[in-house]
Amino acid sequence: MIKSVLFLLLVLSVSQVQSAEFQLKPSEKKDTVFFESDAKLEFIAGKTTDIEGNFSFNIESPHDSLYGILKVDLRTLKTQIATRDKHMREDYLETDKYPFAYFELLSVENLPKIIHPDSTYSVVGNGYFFMHGVKNKLKPEISMRVLSKDGIRQVDITVQFHLLLEDYDIERPQLVLLKVAKQINISLKFSAFQTETFQRVIIPQIYK
Repeated sequence: MIKSVLFLLLVLSVSQVQSAEFQLKPSEKKDTVFFESDAKLEFIAGKTTDIEGNFSFNIESPHDSLYGILKVDLRTLKTQIATRDKHMREDYLETDKYPFAYFELLSVENLPKIIHPDSTYSVVGNGYFFMHGVKNKLKPEISMRVLSKDGIRQVDITVQFHLLLEDYDIERPQLVLLKVAKQINISLKFSAFQTETFQRVIIPQIYK
């Protein structure tokens, strides 16, 4: 009898610390990726709402497990000038060969032991960014807030980082060298919702 009770308590304790799955809702087109290129001769800003992904997160015990993947469709990036968008995709990003960029979050720093509802936390992420066939380590700044609406948990997240084009083997054509900055500033704003069913994003083998 005692063994049965101990076993039940063990099962309950394990179930309480299991991570929940959170999923973005790409069909709503509310999640956004912004990018900025602030070169000497021209400032270029653009965005896309084609972002999807999911992550595992235990709100009651946030340090136990946190893992997530985001996928962005680079073919849908727009800067409000169609000709420039075409050159950006074909000449710089080669989206016919590398149509997507990925961000894999492995852990975060400065996350408190207890997450309070409707409170905003600033943390530093640890992970990888995948683009143009290249994989690099990334430590983005992350702001996150946990909400509960109609009994459904929601996490609002903002991610900010910058990248150097040369780190991803992206060349700037000489004719527009002073119009495209070496460093691109990127920010993501999205919401993820707790779900029982989800489809995990898979990173292509070219990055392995």
